[in-house]
Amino acid sequence: NHWAFVRDDSIRALKVFQNGVELGVAACDFAGDLNLTSLSLYQFIGLIDGVSIFSSALTNEQITDSMKGLSLKVGSALGTISAASSTLTYSITANTVLSSTKLLGVPYSATLVEGPAVSVTITDMATPIIVTDLANVVVYEGSELLLAFETSGASKYRYTINSVAQTESTSGIFQVTRVAPSNAGTYRCTATSSTGLSVSSTQVTVTVISVAPPAAQSVSFVDLDVGINVISGSVTFSNSVTSNITKYAVYRAKSDGTLLGSALGEAAVGAVKLDIPDHTRLIQNSTTATHLAVVTTHIETTTTALFSITDVRTPLGYATDALFVDSATKRGYISGEISWTEPSSTLLPVVTRYEVYFADNSGAKVGSMLGFAPSGTSSITLRTTYQLQSYSKFVVLSRSLWAASFAATTAVATITDYAIPENIPLSVSVSSDTNPAIGAITVTVTIRVNSTSESDTTRYVMYLGDGLGASQGNKRDLVNSNITMGSSTLVVTVTDLSVETPDVALIVFAVNQDGEALQGASGAFVDSGTPTVVVSGIQEVVDLDVRADYVSGTVWFTRPAFEGSGENVVSRYKLYQASGSSAASRESSPVASKTLSQIQTELVELTVPNFSFEKPRSSYSLPENWISGVPNASPMYSA
Repeated sequence: NHWAFVRDDSIRALKVFQNGVELGVAACDFAGDLNLTSLSLYQFIGLIDGVSIFSSALTNEQITDSMKGLSLKVGSALGTISAASSTLTYSITANTVLSSTKLLGVPYSATLVEGPAVSVTITDMATPIIVTDLANVVVYEGSELLLAFETSGASKYRYTINSVAQTESTSGIFQVTRVAPSNAGTYRCTATSSTGLSVSSTQVTVTVISVAPPAAQSVSFVDLDVGINVISGSVTFSNSVTSNITKYAVYRAKSDGTLLGSALGEAAVGAVKLDIPDHTRLIQNSTTATHLAVVTTHIETTTTALFSITDVRTPLGYATDALFVDSATKRGYISGEISWTEPSSTLLPVVTRYEVYFADNSGAKVGSMLGFAPSGTSSITLRTTYQLQSYSKFVVLSRSLWAASFAATTAVATITDYAIPENIPLSVSVSSDTNPAIGAITVTVTIRVNSTSESDTTRYVMYLGDGLGASQGNKRDLVNSNITMGSSTLVVTVTDLSVETPDVALIVFAVNQDGEALQGASGAFVDSGTPTVVVSGIQEVVDLDVRADYVSGTVWFTRPAFEGSGENVVSRYKLYQASGSSAASRESSPVASKTLSQIQTELVELTVPNFSFEKPRSSYSLPENWISGVPNASPMYSA
């Protein structure tokens, strides 16, 4: 402490100063000596290092100046210097511990009276001391990064990041509020004292763990620009998680995800739509964009949602569910109808026509167009029969009015070669009916086949037939659906088979997985329940038509005395045109017919309508003995 006591005669008191600050006044008897202990208010404990007495009262400024001299001495003197010259030099002993920020030079007279002191400021040239060093850090992208380098004796700090010096500061704190992957690297901090001495921290590594944002979901885009290779509209999307997203952006892109050009638009977190500017060109640096990409960004890490562009010049709708049904029966050849389901979309551009091509296994069209159909049509029939080559499919492509290309989605129909057997049995013979009932037969059927022609056949089937013809048009009810192969002669027993008019034969067809042969072989049968009544003869035939090759008039014959009984009773008489006198020579349809209820006399009259011969006839046969339309097997009389 520095104390100053100044006598003030105007108030007959002492002004008291401590460390240059006036504390107050103290009453004093000026008659005797100054006794410091009598200043009870300002007593202090300790030794007095030195006393200076001045011959006049000092001002406040002078007191402050004197405090800078004698009053600032701390401890004992560091040493003495003889006043041998006008320039005095004193060397301070090395490693002298500082207890002050100044040095005082105090002159003394020969009688050791102090003179005015001279002070100089001490410049301590010590290097800053590290208190807290840096350490390696691992931090997640988006979180806070905080580095702290603490020293003693430094006044400024400078960080170096990846060997690049940063801005100098007065603090050893380095802080990043939201860390990005680019903040990763090596860090070092250098602390410097006011005298230019410095110390550096340990070089540490900051590792940033990237956090990939979730990709945009439910992305969709509808082009509203009808120009070729030009688009506009809005890209809509959704994202259920937004915590790691900082923004969205949409780009043109290639199919492999390569972004083309700059972003077409950006949106902040929470957005569900990005607008594509009007007349945005798809071609960038000679490359045509085929996709759009919604890029989700978290700080610096991105995730891309890629989706294809449907240019408005291609139809938004397209044919689906294509189907081909082969109508060519020969193996290795196809023809028939290709059908599809038309689109329900009415958004422009709509489909204006469909084109049909052969396609490879992947569904890509091959060769030239086979045919086309306008919108509103859901099928096309091939104009010719094609020999099936290596193609396995048809493809239906959808085109719009403006389209330079087809809709991206196609309808593909698989080609299945429909090939029914060409094999025909050699013959079919039927034994005599052993079933006495009318309308039912029990027979043995013998089928002769050419086993060398059965490569396209898996089995045989048998039908009732309505005549001696053996085409698909002659077949009636199915009799046997699985006559197995294995021999050149196949024998099948038919038991109690119900028959009715006009069942007169059994027809056998070859079958495979694609169906039945168009032509088969037939064998006639006779129901043993036919009437045994015989017409005794025709009494008169009078032709009333004078034209050549034409007949009309009346046929008369006498009813038999016995017309049968029970199931074998005659129910009707029919008149047929015939080429001979046997039942087999008659035509299929009768010329005239009468039931017993229509005949009132013993003489039966059948009227012949105008009739033109197709070829010369020698007689009219009268196979009159029919019951339920079953022809008579007995010999017939003719005239």
